[in-house]
Amino acid sequence: LVGDGPDMNLVKKYVDNENIGNSVVIHGWVNNPLQIMCSSNLVVVPSRVDPCPNVVLESLSVATPVIGSDVDGISEMLSYPELLFYPELSSTISEKVLKAESCREYYESISKKCQDRCEKHKFDWSHNFEKILTNWSSIDGIYKPVDIR
Repeated sequence: LVGDGPDMNLVKKYVDNENIGNSVVIHGWVNNPLQIMCSSNLVVVPSRVDPCPNVVLESLSVATPVIGSDVDGISEMLSYPELLFYPELSSTISEKVLKAESCREYYESISKKCQDRCEKHKFDWSHNFEKILTNWSSIDGIYKPVDIR
């Protein structure tokens, strides 16, 4: 588990009570989680509210499959129902995680969907900046952008 929040003490207590400490690593707050993401098989984003979750984009960018809550920006970024769950139903989260762990076909399916979503979110500043500069026009000495779509 990476991150921190108001429920962290409850999470730690649950891990202790269920005696699953040897299966769960709690990293807490990490400045740069990319190394952890790269070494993971799946990223789970169970946010109740998140308008623009960087963790989803970061996970996609390092080719680690990600599933997340069907809320706000997460649902916009992931789009596919197979990649989404309802954050208030812990059973749907655990079902998806267990299915990803136990069913190779399902894991490959969500991996491909994540690759597709990654392509939708790629943004190359240098390429787009060049397109913008080459597509400006001057009318009466006033520069106006030209639609580059």
